[in-house]
Amino acid sequence: MSSINQAIKSSWVLRVLRSPSLWFVFAVTCAIGESWAATFQGLGIIPPTGSDIFESQAIDLSANGSVVVGLSAGKVFLWTHAAGIVPIGAPPGTASSRATALSPTGETVAGYLNSFDQVPLTWTGGGGYLPLGNPAGYANGAANDVSTAGATVVGWSDNHSFGSEQAWRWTSANGFELLGFLPGAVGSTANAVSANGNIIAGRGHVVGDSGLQALLWIGDNAPVGLGYLPLGTTSFAEAISSDGTAVVGAGLNVFSLQQAFLWTTGSAKLTPLGSASMQSHALAVSNSGNVVVGRAQPLPLGSAFIWDATNGMRSLQSVLINQYGLGPSLLGWTLTEATAISDNGKVIVGNGIDPQGHMQGWIFEVPEPAGLLAALPGAAVIVCLVRRRRHLSVGRNGNSAGECC
Repeated sequence: MSSINQAIKSSWVLRVLRSPSLWFVFAVTCAIGESWAATFQGLGIIPPTGSDIFESQAIDLSANGSVVVGLSAGKVFLWTHAAGIVPIGAPPGTASSRATALSPTGETVAGYLNSFDQVPLTWTGGGGYLPLGNPAGYANGAANDVSTAGATVVGWSDNHSFGSEQAWRWTSANGFELLGFLPGAVGSTANAVSANGNIIAGRGHVVGDSGLQALLWIGDNAPVGLGYLPLGTTSFAEAISSDGTAVVGAGLNVFSLQQAFLWTTGSAKLTPLGSASMQSHALAVSNSGNVVVGRAQPLPLGSAFIWDATNGMRSLQSVLINQYGLGPSLLGWTLTEATAISDNGKVIVGNGIDPQGHMQGWIFEVPEPAGLLAALPGAAVIVCLVRRRRHLSVGRNGNSAGECC
């Protein structure tokens, strides 16, 4: 405490605290510091062998934004700041595997064996690959998502006897549990699961209709249809927030164009995102549905989008350049899609065309306030603390303050 007291007693700090003009200068420094602190970077590309393509794709992100899973040169990889891009290899005796999701805690990968008949599987750093097989009588499936610590895996498998797929849930205790269909219909797919494994989102066929409808399974209950966009047909759920309160995906709107939607427990309906005259597809959502990301066309720059209730749908690349000052980092890039977002909305990953013309995964991060303040001078910290305390109090009263963009 003595060093802090000495700093406060120093004449230049006192001048700052007493001078409105200097408060303004430091407040501006703090605001600029927030923009400068945001970062964008490519994830890298694993050198290919044989006929593999020189590219990488970011597929999913852990809940806290620290771990990314993706594909590069035909190999599944994990990415962290400390280790960079690290391939996890392929299961013994198989040509390759594909990753579809990462657990919220970042230690379990879900996906499938890329063989004649697709076989759902998981991977952990401690146990390696675990082929799950398929439910009895089923074949050719995939694991699409996994809950915290790999406890619950969801996906789909084909049943050739009735010519359609069925959604399932897998746990180490109970194995496969088939999740069923809408009444009178045949065909369903589980695409996403909440962190606690209790809520599952996906899609299913509708009786008497060739289209699909977004579905929700809660606990052991039968699937419930989430409906359609206004005057639209067909909907499908792609992702669910970790807390299970928000679902996103796409549906055909009144113009028969694919349009992104958001469903929340509060609204209990599909809310269209963006313009009905453009093609859009929501791929990920932060907790409580505050921030949605995906791809859309046409946008002013790139096709990766970000949506929030205040600003609506915007070009993510434009936001990174204009709001966060990341133009130099994005020079030569075209962001084509945003595929995953952290629970707090501050970390986003996706794919794009890099300056060399290759597809490459990328990550955008807005650091937590503690990390930002540690990098600022003492007097600026004082001003930032005052400013941020007011900012966060707004967030606690119901606004989305503190989330990205």
